Amino acid sequence: MSSSLSTTAFSVAVAVFASVALAIPPPGPIGPNTATAAQIVARLEQGQSRDGFLFDMHGNANDDIQRLMVLRFGATDEVVQGIDRMDGEAGLASARSALFGVLGFVKDPDSIGWLRALLRSNPESFYSDYLPAWKGRRDGYGSWAWLTGRDRWISFWFEAFQEEPSPERRVELLWVLCQFDDAKIVSFFAERRAQAKDPREVLIVESYLSAHGMRANDARVGWAVDALRRASKNTDFLISIAGRFRHEAFVPFLVGVSDKTEPNSYPPYHAAERDLQSITFECALHGKAAWQRWYVDHGKEDRTTWMHRAVDAFRADLTGNPEQAAQRFDKLIYCWNDIAMLPFVQGTLAPHAEFHSAIAGWINLTYSDVDRERLRPLAERIGADRQIESWARRLLEERGYASGSRKNTWADVVRMDNMRL
Repeated sequence: MSSSLSTTAFSVAVAVFASVALAIPPPGPIGPNTATAAQIVARLEQGQSRDGFLFDMHGNANDDIQRLMVLRFGATDEVVQGIDRMDGEAGLASARSALFGVLGFVKDPDSIGWLRALLRSNPESFYSDYLPAWKGRRDGYGSWAWLTGRDRWISFWFEAFQEEPSPERRVELLWVLCQFDDAKIVSFFAERRAQAKDPREVLIVESYLSAHGMRANDARVGWAVDALRRASKNTDFLISIAGRFRHEAFVPFLVGVSDKTEPNSYPPYHAAERDLQSITFECALHGKAAWQRWYVDHGKEDRTTWMHRAVDAFRADLTGNPEQAAQRFDKLIYCWNDIAMLPFVQGTLAPHAEFHSAIAGWINLTYSDVDRERLRPLAERIGADRQIESWARRLLEERGYASGSRKNTWADVVRMDNMRL
């Protein structure tokens, strides 16, 4: 074939391709998803979900998965049937996992019977595919406004704990039970104090009871931390619970791992150091060497002494330069978000209007259902200030301390949960 003929043929082919391409309408936005749960599950089983990928790099669900979430309890039957059909199908593992994510997100109490059967027939799947959906919410799901069938859920988790022989899995179940503040759950944890033998269980129990107004058993806490710190496999657990419990017994361990960087964090995040700052109220201290020096000087003191030292230093700043002190408190709320600081915030800072917006932020970060009424007088005092920032007022509204907040719909909840960046 001559070069001129080849060039002509190529030009014709390009022209034909261009004319065909022009005849194809450009892709437009996908319209509202009105598919039924059965249609979506069928698409997942055929690998034909509307958006292709089920989740983006940030963990946000695609249009089909969000549609199942929006359908809420109306999709439960189709979701669990789809999970059952996909069991053992390697090519559908990601679709099955997505359906578990939907089931865990909506928390339909009518799914409990199916979950109970799954727990007994396939515990590996229950613990790896379903239970993680009950983790990750800062306030826990016991206080989640959208949780229905609360008593049924408590009974289910309590029963699961009582029947579980594995210490590792019992710890996972305790984390879920910790999210509830009902009187019978408080009594359950009080009883576990005498029964717990596993050091992880001891720490969870003591942490829960401490948060509910009972003094921690310092000797038991010290024993449990010492027992666990000997093995590196327990490091992440100890760092995690130290951030919740904030007990002096964690400090020697945390100093030793204060340079540990969390995986995939940029800029580098040192969770152990963050725990140290919260426990000791030394929010500006950084670096393992600095913490080792601090521990030599102050490690034998108790937490009340550490708090008083930090508060006294701040009072001196407040006297010298109130405006600069207010700017500093804007950052300290992320480290001083501790109910033990309430008398200081209420008595020393609240009389100064320049602190009010930051105090609303502190209330939001310190909040727990247990401390709701203790925080109310301060929250209502701050809410009465018409000059606070709009974001601060919104936080008080969302916590139920101020009126005027627009109530989210279930579709809003789904949308906001899938806006991670």
